Amino acid sequence: MAEGWTRHLAGDWLEVKSAGIEAHGKNPLAISVMADAGIDISSQESTRLAPEMLDWADIIVTLCGHADEHCPVLPGSTRK
Repeated sequence: MAEGWTRHLAGDWLEVKSAGIEAHGKNPLAISVMADAGIDISSQESTRLAPEMLDWADIIVTLCGHADEHCPVLPGSTRK
């Protein structure tokens, strides 16, 4: 949902990639709620965070304490 909202609100000026410390598959309830808000996230995938994503990212956003606690060490130029 965070990826969908970020894409929707930021438009084309921001490249967004979403991943977690675990992959859980698609959540039909999340897809439905976002569709009610006019945002289609049905093509988004649940993926695990990969080292190349960390190298690519300028900013990492964690959405829960568990993810924050288990986030890998970030490259020096990446902000969290």
